[in-house]
Amino acid sequence: MNKRIEYIDALRGLAMYLVVYLHIKSWGGYSAYSNSVGEIFVTFYLPLFFFISGYLLYKHKIYTTKETMKVLSKKVLNFLIPMIVFSLLYSISREYFVSIYRPIYWFMLVLLEMYAIYYLLRLIIKNEKIFLCILVIISIIGVGLITLKIGYGNKYYELFCLENLLKYFQFFSIGIVAKCYNNIYENVLKNSAINAIAIIAFVVAITLVRSYNAMECSPIIGGLMRGIVSRYAGLFIIVSLFYRYRDMFARNGLISRAMQLIGKRTIDIYMIHYFLLNYSSICVAKIMGLNYIPFEIFGISVLALSNICICLLLSECIRNSKFLAKYLFGAKTA
Repeated sequence: MNKRIEYIDALRGLAMYLVVYLHIKSWGGYSAYSNSVGEIFVTFYLPLFFFISGYLLYKHKIYTTKETMKVLSKKVLNFLIPMIVFSLLYSISREYFVSIYRPIYWFMLVLLEMYAIYYLLRLIIKNEKIFLCILVIISIIGVGLITLKIGYGNKYYELFCLENLLKYFQFFSIGIVAKCYNNIYENVLKNSAINAIAIIAFVVAITLVRSYNAMECSPIIGGLMRGIVSRYAGLFIIVSLFYRYRDMFARNGLISRAMQLIGKRTIDIYMIHYFLLNYSSICVAKIMGLNYIPFEIFGISVLALSNICICLLLSECIRNSKFLAKYLFGAKTA
């Protein structure tokens, strides 16, 4: 049984909190990019999820055809069944059917596609360095296709959420490379010079993105700052910060335990939290109407944490049934 990494669970807890925070804000009618706080959060919260997924997935192992088919079939059950069941429940609760071409639980589908790519490539390519090079090449191609908007408007493109697959596969691949070269990865996280460069790059990128004159004068530079520099720098800063304080998370204080609990239940919270979003919309309008960022952070954080607590309570109720825990949340059962 794999030992859990406390700071990684805490990172997932932070990312899940930000998902709920930004969804509450958007369901209230406000874009995540409406102010600098949302702009900062958006840079790293989804890249962080995919980076962690790749980091935890990778193993120094050669898979046989039988093992590959077995693990893929298990992943299909663990991801598609919850996605289908919760999509139907959400449609019924909202009294309309969610279009299959815009899956509300797109994260599950995209992550499944990434896992499929990983396991199939691992089966075909036995050489580890060639395997990693292919992952990097696929990531670069994905960024190119997104930049050129190739495939936009095609119904299958939307059905399989290919935009998000191409956009975030790069971070999934980075997680795999980081785990493969874990000693180098940890040394890079501890390097003060690299941390300083990342912080400076992040501040410059966010400043340029929030400057409308800069965006209008050079949309290419604006896109580069928002799509590449701020995402990579933001991801590095937050992972480096949590790695630096990993001993604190290992001591399991109250805040650490809470963050790790959220991190261990990300799928549960992700699947359930959509059902609670509408109840926050009136509060969001009042909070955002004050146009005061500290109050926005406090107010929406209270709503987000309340949402998460209810999700955890409902999750525990559902997990009382081993059958439901297995097929709705992919929980391992004895």
